[in-house]
Amino acid sequence: MPAGHTGAAVLTRVVPTVCVAVLALAPGASGSAEDDAVGGNAVDTDAVVADAVVVADPRLSESSALAVSPRDPDLLYTVNDSGHAPVVFVVDRSGGADSQVVGTTSLAGLDSPDLDPEAIAVAGDVLWVADIGDNGADRTDIALYALPAPGRGTATVRPEHYPLAYPEGLRDDAEALVADPASARMWVVTKGWLSGSVFEVPDPLVPDRVNRLRPLRGVEVPLLVTDGTALPGYDAAVLRTYVGAHVYTLPGWERAGSFGLPRQEQGEALTALPGDAGLLAGSEGTPTRIDRVRPPTALLTELKQRQQDIESRSTPGSGSTDDDDADRPGSGRPGADESGAAPSVALLAAGTVVMAGSAAAGLALVVRRRRR
Repeated sequence: MPAGHTGAAVLTRVVPTVCVAVLALAPGASGSAEDDAVGGNAVDTDAVVADAVVVADPRLSESSALAVSPRDPDLLYTVNDSGHAPVVFVVDRSGGADSQVVGTTSLAGLDSPDLDPEAIAVAGDVLWVADIGDNGADRTDIALYALPAPGRGTATVRPEHYPLAYPEGLRDDAEALVADPASARMWVVTKGWLSGSVFEVPDPLVPDRVNRLRPLRGVEVPLLVTDGTALPGYDAAVLRTYVGAHVYTLPGWERAGSFGLPRQEQGEALTALPGDAGLLAGSEGTPTRIDRVRPPTALLTELKQRQQDIESRSTPGSGSTDDDDADRPGSGRPGADESGAAPSVALLAAGTVVMAGSAAAGLALVVRRRRR
């Protein structure tokens, strides 16, 4: 565990438990309290859950991200967060409740004392590792690392290093990286205590030079986002929190709906399986449990209908113009909301979470200052 961050790390383990309990007791649970906190529209109820993957390997104690191998859908990638060596673990999920780690790839050159890889994503044959965790909001060395998608066996690689920075003067904690296979664009999503923000990753990225993230104005996401993934075939992204999942259309980040996730010890990982096989939602802890989740059919049908509507509007003679998207949140066009609208009034449950977060942040600062 990085020096000076012990207190903050302990609090980030305790506070999520409080958050889960508070949100679970809120009316409707399964994400509805979060929906009210961001003015969202919930659709359907709990998702269908089946085929749990369980990994009993003691090396995987704080699995905080998931991705699927581009060459073998039975292979999953995961990483531990802060306080561990920078290693990508390869899990063969075909073992179900007795799944095994079948490969490890050590990442050479990742030597930051504050290293906190909280997210991973696959784009083509590249695995992106996002060192973007920042509980104290004081890091100046967040970065993305790119390496060839790992396979079975043991390896050591030196990944390409792409330093990141938020807009001038801003520092934030983030645990989600979304890579859209349709557009090849990527976004970092922050883990806010009242709501989160979405930042687009520059394209192209420049190695070993600071790449400044671009905020999407007017886009508002739920509090406590712990991971995210693109939903292939639907032009959408799914963000998870400790208790629910929230869906947005891509690339405009318009809210489409939400659904519940299974109760987990500390749910911090999410990825999409190829085709319509659903999502995998993972939790920290030993053994590591990964649940397969099917989003509600009604939501998937709505996303497909939106795709068809967009395609029909873009057909020659349909009468649509480029200005149709001018008022779309996150479009970055002159008509878009550039004010960065404040989040809606939360339910009492969400307010309790915010108070807990504020207290945690204050205590973490005190602990760190005493250790310096």
